Amino acid sequence: MALRNWTKILMAALLCFAVAGTAVAATSGKKPAKPKAGKYKGTTRQVKPENGKHFGIKFKITKNKSTGVRTIKNVLTTTRDKCPSGAFLRVTQNAFKSDDLNSKGRFKLTAGDSQQPAVLKGRVIGGKASGKLSDTSFSQDVGEFCHASTKWKASRVKPKH
Repeated sequence: MALRNWTKILMAALLCFAVAGTAVAATSGKKPAKPKAGKYKGTTRQVKPENGKHFGIKFKITKNKSTGVRTIKNVLTTTRDKCPSGAFLRVTQNAFKSDDLNSKGRFKLTAGDSQQPAVLKGRVIGGKASGKLSDTSFSQDVGEFCHASTKWKASRVKPKH
């Protein structure tokens, strides 16, 4: 009699695991939310030495009404490039051109020339965005190329009504 009860308990447990496994598999195939149009604001991982706060990043995502294509534009941020000598160079990053996001919400923006490139890569899902920013700039003060690389994240600013 006791063996029969244990068999029932074991069968019930296996059934629960099977149902839970099916639920997990069903949710993992879910498509990510499309990028929301609007203004985005966030921070990079780089810190300002004068106050310990992270550098900000902001940009805009627009949606073409006829095609539905999302575009990133008006990027503004700052990098703190480190030079081989140990000096630092603060660079305002505002020369990125606008570009369309791909079907997965990914983008890659570039600015500058081949010797002094700035690259902003990222992905926008719903109202959240994140990615990586890198820069190489020549410092006239120390006469050398300085580099920065940092991660960033931003969220859509809810419009005021």
